[in-house]
Amino acid sequence: MDGRQQMISKEGSYWETYVADVLCKDPVIREKALVAYGTNSEKRKDVCSIDCSKVTKNEQKKHDCSEKNQSFLIPIDELKIIYEGNRTKLIDNDLIVYSKQKEKIVCVLSVKKSLRERAGQTAYWMMKKKEQCRDFKYVFVTPDVDNELLPNRKWRVILASEMDAVFVIGKSQAHEKYNPDGNFYVGEDKLIEYVKSLL
Repeated sequence: MDGRQQMISKEGSYWETYVADVLCKDPVIREKALVAYGTNSEKRKDVCSIDCSKVTKNEQKKHDCSEKNQSFLIPIDELKIIYEGNRTKLIDNDLIVYSKQKEKIVCVLSVKKSLRERAGQTAYWMMKKKEQCRDFKYVFVTPDVDNELLPNRKWRVILASEMDAVFVIGKSQAHEKYNPDGNFYVGEDKLIEYVKSLL
């Protein structure tokens, strides 16, 4: 992996952890849901939920299945898109929210620092999710560091039209720059309320 790709990967991991922390801090989500880091491994059958007491301390490694959370394995077959010849590919799944009461995945989050390289890919996975009638919500979460979702920007129109929801998060965002509409939201509080509504 070259230096630029390592930097992008590190920044992406930061925002995944940031969003996981936002979700884990909410008492209702902690009580009613399991939050897990996603995977890109086709061989995995499940992922382990995050120990919410460790997520802010960066002690929880991705896919670290300790004895304590072995009983909270989340099956991920539903995230596999089936292609011709019975070949499968996992949709982009940075974070997964599993409802304990409904006993199923209710939300998959695609977390991206910048839209430049990945927004089209996420919209593609949303299209495949719709084609195969998957029940969970598929949402896009970003700090929008390059201001690519400001009014009349191409990616805002595309993502807001295609995704179940789009969230702009991060303390550096000036909320007055955005006019929330339809399934386009600004702020961690909106993300928390959306996820709680699915549980």
